[in-house]
Amino acid sequence: MTDRTASGDDDAPAYRSPDGPEDDDWWSLGLKVGLATVTGYLVAVACGFDTPTWSVLTAAFLATAPPASTIWSAGRRALAMLVGVALGGAGAYATTLFPQFPAASVAAVGFVAGALGSRSADYLFAAVVGTVVTFAGLNATDPLAEVIVATACMVLIGCVVGPAVVWGVERARRLLAERRA
Repeated sequence: MTDRTASGDDDAPAYRSPDGPEDDDWWSLGLKVGLATVTGYLVAVACGFDTPTWSVLTAAFLATAPPASTIWSAGRRALAMLVGVALGGAGAYATTLFPQFPAASVAAVGFVAGALGSRSADYLFAAVVGTVVTFAGLNATDPLAEVIVATACMVLIGCVVGPAVVWGVERARRLLAERRA
């Protein structure tokens, strides 16, 4: 992130929101991702999930989004999550019908989500969720519906936590910049 000053004579950098992860300060992006992962983990554990892998990964992924688009990004990703859950549920069910071809189910889910991604990049998140749900359902000992709901809940936790952490860190950065000015 490039430092800009509020006025040409002032030495104190003015706050400027990053446009993307490559535009963010290393410490700020590290803080966002670190806080998002631990918060996603703690929230999922508090909700009763023993292994909250998907909440942690989703929160980390969304913590890299630019702050201005994080809320909208989270909403679009939540919609893509529903599409991904439906695709993943179909993929997991297909693996129960054709257990000798699990890779075919994963490939089909990826193909459909990728095709949707050509319409909007947000649907690429559906490919991730669909693949996760398909894999979660492959060797599940619990009923498939239960696996799908649990996975969707963990992803949804990440969809809420990631943007909340980004907003909090960026708000703190803005307040610190205003104090220095």
